[in-house]
Amino acid sequence: MTAITAQTLNYAEVFRYHVERLPSETYRFHLPQLEEAAYEAPSFAVGRAVLEERIIAALEARIRAHKPLPAPSRPHAGEGCIELSPTSRAKLLLIVTANRTNVYPAELARRLDIKPQEVQRILRLSHATKLDTIGEALRAMGHKLLIALEPLDERLERSAD
Repeated sequence: MTAITAQTLNYAEVFRYHVERLPSETYRFHLPQLEEAAYEAPSFAVGRAVLEERIIAALEARIRAHKPLPAPSRPHAGEGCIELSPTSRAKLLLIVTANRTNVYPAELARRLDIKPQEVQRILRLSHATKLDTIGEALRAMGHKLLIALEPLDERLERSAD
């Protein structure tokens, strides 16, 4: 059986961004794949520090609205990129898998023998969840969470600095 990944499901785990310094001495962060996540920050450091939070919030809004997740896209000249944390990547895969297989929270709660409120938290991208818990939820849906290593894409790593 072929592994299910963000690539096979065609959604992004790495997001492009570029920064514009405004006349007001603030910084505007643009995310071409998630235009709704654009924001201003008082400094570059502050803006960069909250970038993943903004991406997570935008992805959650898309999931709630049943809108498609952004497709993968390579960075262009002058753009940076940020990769979701491993836990966020695993959780996004869990959410997408649950949606694609029509496993609703109440059914997942039954399979895991936990309260539906706990499953609601597990399925919220912004809620901290242990990888073990994500793995248990995937197993309850007939999948196994795999952890693998692959060489870094040097171009992406340089643009993240």
